[in-house]
Amino acid sequence: MTNKSVVIHAKGDAFRWSVEDKPIPEAVTGSIVIKILVAPLVQFLGTHYRGGMAFTHDVPMVPGMNAVGRVHSVGNDATALKEGDLVILDPTITARDEPGNQLLQAFMAGITPGANKLANEVWKDGVWAQYARVPTENVYKLDEERLVKEMGYSLADLTLIQTCCVGFGGLSKAGLKPGDTLIVAPATGRFSGATVLVALAMGVSVVAAGRRQDALDELAAAMKENASLLKTVLLTGDAEKDIEAFSKAVGARGADVYIDLSPAAITGTPSYLTAGISNLRHSGTVVLMGGVLGDISLPYFPIMFKNLTIHGRFMYSRDQMLQIIKLAENGRLPLGKRCGVETVADFSLDQLEQALDEAEKYKGWSGIVNIVPNL
Repeated sequence: MTNKSVVIHAKGDAFRWSVEDKPIPEAVTGSIVIKILVAPLVQFLGTHYRGGMAFTHDVPMVPGMNAVGRVHSVGNDATALKEGDLVILDPTITARDEPGNQLLQAFMAGITPGANKLANEVWKDGVWAQYARVPTENVYKLDEERLVKEMGYSLADLTLIQTCCVGFGGLSKAGLKPGDTLIVAPATGRFSGATVLVALAMGVSVVAAGRRQDALDELAAAMKENASLLKTVLLTGDAEKDIEAFSKAVGARGADVYIDLSPAAITGTPSYLTAGISNLRHSGTVVLMGGVLGDISLPYFPIMFKNLTIHGRFMYSRDQMLQIIKLAENGRLPLGKRCGVETVADFSLDQLEQALDEAEKYKGWSGIVNIVPNL
């Protein structure tokens, strides 16, 4: 048996890749080898792997960071996972001897020397392959009987579980509780939309903001199962106007939490950041989870006067991933068509360029493009 894999040989203007037959990885101690069934794409992956974003992995390497698959083989220290199990993978790798060394497998090598070592020497290759080796603790068994046979979800639907974990990590960091009010701005992207979905499933009132009315309408339609808990706000780009619009949406008490998932393209201080912070209640919480690379300005006096707390949050914990899986399995967290998300195209490994180009078209919530390595 061989392992057909995408291999990136050069990045930037010289971007070059091929599909190669590589050996199937061995499941050594502390690892699991997965047969990859479906790997979802997000719109910025083409820009990233072609060299337009921070990219510190050495080449050649196999790209791709999250997937659903089946266990092919297990390391000698695995005690619960077994061959054939349906699993979802978490790309967030944390060093076992130093939790400050974190990376996203085959996507972002982290900001520390330790993370770079793991990214380029140990966990260099990702999931755009027929088989991939991942850390044991990054593999989560799914209840196939419940999710697939009873609830009717496709394997592509199940990939949304990992997407939902990102925002849930921030919501958990803030201590968000049922009945609280949350501002999500911006709210119409893949990860921010998933944050809205999770918060609604938790029984939280959500104010979701975005720059395009059509995208907000699409998001609202997708969240129909919890429509009574959702309000939308159209952003103007003017801080004072956005502050007023947020104020009307959250009411006199203010919001309990504001979570920011701004994309890397943001420069300067966006109006919604100021508006979100300004509309928090006394002792409210700000969570920063976006990809902004530059500096931003914060409204110092409101933060001080209202005793606000500001958290940064990178991804999520293993316990939080398990919690989201339980929410999906018990039906509280809708996936697939139940939340307005459908697969629009599946591509083989040989169709990588077409897959990346197609994924770039779907910058909002509803459409998912997948790579299916064994297609």
